[in-house]
Amino acid sequence: MEYGKYMLLGALAFLICGCKGKDNTMYAPGFSEEAMRQVSHGMTTGQVWELLGNPFICWGPIQGYEEFVWEYSFPATSTHGTVDFDGKKRAS
Repeated sequence: MEYGKYMLLGALAFLICGCKGKDNTMYAPGFSEEAMRQVSHGMTTGQVWELLGNPFICWGPIQGYEEFVWEYSFPATSTHGTVDFDGKKRAS
């Protein structure tokens, strides 16, 4: 799966039809708190993708690090709308 082109599509979809929560947090299309609660340590990127769909922002990996982050909300917090992955592309 080529995540790069899907990240771009996800970002465009978010800009066009992103949803606002009751606290003015914006969510990627298809995001749900129920699905987010199902994400667990060790899940692959594909498994997270199946649950949550396109993240609207993907950070990393950056030089010297293998970890990366998918964000499904803005502003993102570590407990709401963010999935961290390790160098083996597993949720951490």
